[in-house]
Parts: sequence; structure tokens; C-alpha cells
Amino acid sequence: MISFSPLKFNFVITTLFLIQIYSPATGQICDFNFDLSCDCTDIDLLNNEIATGGMNLSFDVDGDNDVDFDDKLSWLIAAGTSLEDVNLDGMVSPIDLLILVNNFNTINASHCSGDVNADGMINDLDAAILLEVFTGGVVSWLGSSDANWHNSSNWDVGLIPFADADVHISNTLNNPVVIQNSNTGLAESLLISGTSALTIQNGGALFIQGTQDPLLVMGELVIMEGGTLDVSIN
Repeated sequence: MISFSPLKFNFVITTLFLIQIYSPATGQICDFNFDLSCDCTDIDLLNNEIATGGMNLSFDVDGDNDVDFDDKLSWLIAAGTSLEDVNLDGMVSPIDLLILVNNFNTINASHCSGDVNADGMINDLDAAILLEVFTGGVVSWLGSSDANWHNSSNWDVGLIPFADADVHISNTLNNPVVIQNSNTGLAESLLISGTSALTIQNGGALFIQGTQDPLLVMGELVIMEGGTLDVSIN
């Protein structure tokens, strides 16, 4: 058995999660290239087969005569690892999220680049899976660079909020939060704390669609003439 030591890693997420997993045994059904290991090469071969709709039953890990995401989940079980362990280094850590952020919006992607849902792209669907582990799905405002909602460096995880994100605005000491003209913001829910503010400019829009309590404003929400706020419960 290979043992892993916790990694020290500077990242904007304040809480570090390290989920220990185990090295796979050799010769298992997860070893597609027969090199006696279950690694990125193997899972990326499977990822590509799923993403392209291939039907090579050599990748039918679960034995149901179909090649789909269930086979990827079965591969992970066979390898003794986790869906969120992007680089398959034996633990789930902020490094995995950083890999995804650095490859965000990539197409023809692999699991070890961040395509955890095996659809051939690295996008908000993959981010939602990882953020659930690290932040409970929350994306928080930092205002590190400017006031622009659509500047990824202003958010703690380095990603602009997306439709499945719970957005928290609790720090506008540096800058207010602004959705500028012609830009559209997305969120599953929005919390604006008592000392914070969000402005939607003329031509800007914010769409919030959540399951319950999608909008909580304790600070200031300014919708300028020509701005749009659309809140709905799905």
C-alpha cells in the first residue's frame, strides 16, 4: 500500500480538505493498457470513449453492455479512488480544483485535466462537483482586483459564479460588486451581507434560480434603470 502525506498548498479556499484514498491493486479491470496500474492514462481512455459515445465494450466496466458514466463510477470503485481526485494522486485537495480552474472551458478534455463528468468539456458542471467538496457549492466575493462581477480573480475559487453556485457577497471593503452593461450574472442563490452591496447597471442582468430562499439581502442591492434581476424557484 502506498501512503500519502498531506500537501501544503496556498489557495484561496480557507478550509483544506484532504480525503485519503488508496492506491489500486494491479491487474484490475481499471487497467485498460495492461501496464499494471490504474492511472490517468486508463481513465482518460474511458473518459474519451464516454464523451464520444463510443461502444467499445472493452470499456464496459460494469458489464451492462453499454459504455457510459456508470462505467466511470465503476472504474473509480475498482481503482479505489474518488471522482473528485482529478490528478489521481491519492487524495482530494485544492490541487485538484486548481487543475480544473486552470483548464476551465477546455474542450476535448480528460479527467486528469478536470473533466470529471466525462462529457468532453471542462465547465461549470465539473466545477459544481468539486466545489461541493471544498466549499459546499459556495462562491464568495473577494474584490481582489476591481468591482467587476465577471473578473474571475475577484472570486475566492478563481471562477465566475455559474448557475449552480451559491454566491456569498460579504466583503466589499475593497470594491462594490457590479454587474456591468451587457453582462449577465448567474447563481443558484445569492446572499448579500449587511455591510455589502451589489449593483446591476443599465443593460446588466442577474438570473437566480434556486430551490429555496434563492435571494437574501441584508446589505444593499441596487438595480439601475435598464438593469434586470430575475429570481425564480425551480
